[in-house]
Amino acid sequence: MNAEVLKNIKRILTEYLSFYKEFLSFEQNKLEAVEQNRLELLDGLVRQEEVYLLKSKGMEQNRITFQEENGLGGLKLREIIDMTNNSDKDELLTIFTELNGVVNEIQHTNEKCSIAIKTRLSAIERAMDKIKNENAQALYDGTANTQKNGRALFMDKA
Repeated sequence: MNAEVLKNIKRILTEYLSFYKEFLSFEQNKLEAVEQNRLELLDGLVRQEEVYLLKSKGMEQNRITFQEENGLGGLKLREIIDMTNNSDKDELLTIFTELNGVVNEIQHTNEKCSIAIKTRLSAIERAMDKIKNENAQALYDGTANTQKNGRALFMDKA
């Protein structure tokens, strides 16, 4: 593997690391908004998350294209790192290890966010069911208590 390819692999890993650190910060902010029940922020955050996901897919496609163009198609980054010499390997492995940690933290934060959102949705559904049941009971009670000529409506034979 020549020096130029190694330089580009390092650049790709560094760009991934920078991007995913930013994405992690975003995910942590989203989790905080959910935990603080700041639902007004979620719509904008979901749209912003779509942008991150699209950028992630674009970066991945660029990496795959680069690897294919340089005879490394089908290999995982870890496999490419293992093919390098020791001095380059140590530097690439350090970046890769940090990147892997950040990606794992994103996944963990995303799981916590999903659980928090499901919990909030469940609470909202319970509240809506309670309101619906109270309204149905109030409607029933109101109908049963409606009187005509001093008698309950269901007793009126007229």
